[in-house]
Formats: sequence, structure tokens, C-alpha cells
Amino acid sequence: MLHADTITVNLGTSNQNYTLVGTGGIYGFGTYLAQQGTCVGAGSAVTTCILTGNYTGTTPGFDGGTYTLTTTYNTSDGGLAATSTTAVNSPGGGNYFNFNPFTSDVNMDLFLTQTGGGANAVELVSNGVFVADSFFLGGNTPVCSNLPAGMSCTQGNVGLTNGGTFGGPVGGGVIFTQGISHSVSAVPEPGWLALGGMLPGVLMFARRRFSPSN
Repeated sequence: MLHADTITVNLGTSNQNYTLVGTGGIYGFGTYLAQQGTCVGAGSAVTTCILTGNYTGTTPGFDGGTYTLTTTYNTSDGGLAATSTTAVNSPGGGNYFNFNPFTSDVNMDLFLTQTGGGANAVELVSNGVFVADSFFLGGNTPVCSNLPAGMSCTQGNVGLTNGGTFGGPVGGGVIFTQGISHSVSAVPEPGWLALGGMLPGVLMFARRRFSPSN
């Protein structure tokens, strides 16, 4: 059950690709490292990944503008570990995935710049703990690479292939309680965030925070 003060923000198609890197699979399920956008981390301890685009909504102050989704994790992680929700040989072909439990070095923030003025910062993941109510992304124009000859470009097949990649632009949404966001005077430029090191057939995942009240 969502609380009365929850806000839904619809994320438009990203300017960057969301990439899944296959890690070989386990028991017929695809496994991945998710790289949420353009990632910078070579030679540094922390990797920063950025997705940008436009957003819409129905709540005043959150009804339209641009977004920057920033994800940081230890560079040694290689991405956010994830597993397909169904086996690759299932009717769905393993074309949906959930994140594995985050390690404590993972942080994820959504910066929203409202058209006409104002900006908000929304914490999605803080020190490995999911704090938003729901976060979901999906796309339908993937490109694959590093698959064995003759293997079709599907999310499931990539998950069974070490080093295979599957990615493209994504869109989606976030549902959060207004109390976990705060107004900010300005949203940092994506380039600054990247340099400072501080997001298929179908490519899709959904992650929801559960609590006793849900």
C-alpha cells in the first residue's frame, strides 16, 4: 500500500544507453552487471554512472522538467549485480531482472529540475539500502555485442554469456515519499558529477522497497 503523500515521476527516454553485461548465468538464470548510463571510473576507486532525460508527473513541483539519475559504486564491483526473474528457457525468456541485494557502497540519486524553476533531489538508494517506494526502467531497442556466433540478441542469452552486452535507451518511473526528497538550489551538471567521482526484445526491471505497511 502506497502512502497518501507519495509522488510518481515518469522518466522519459534516456539520452544514454543502459547496459547489461552478462556474467555467465547460474542454474539457467541470466546474471548481469547493470551499468546505468554513461559510466566513468577507470583509474579511480568509485564509478559514477549517469542517465539524463525529461520527466513528467502530476504533482505540483514535480510535473515536468529534466532529470539526472546518478549511480555510484566501487569501481571493483563492475556494475550493479542483477539476476533474471525467470530462467532463460522459460516462456518469458529471462527478459526481466531484479537487482541482487546492494552492497553498502551503492548510492543512487535522482535530481529533478522543474521547468520554470525549482529543483529537487530524491534519494533512491543510500549506502546500499533502497529508500524509494519503487524504481523501474525498460526499453525496446537493444543492441547486443560479444555473443557467440549464431546466438540471438536477447536479454536472456546475454545473461548466460560472460562479457556479452545488451543495452539501449530506457524510460520508466520512480515512486517516492515526498519526505525523502529535498529542494536544492541547482542540479549539478552531469559532466561535473562524472568527473567528481562522487541507470529487449525487452530490457526491464522493477525494484520496490517493502515495509510492514506495504
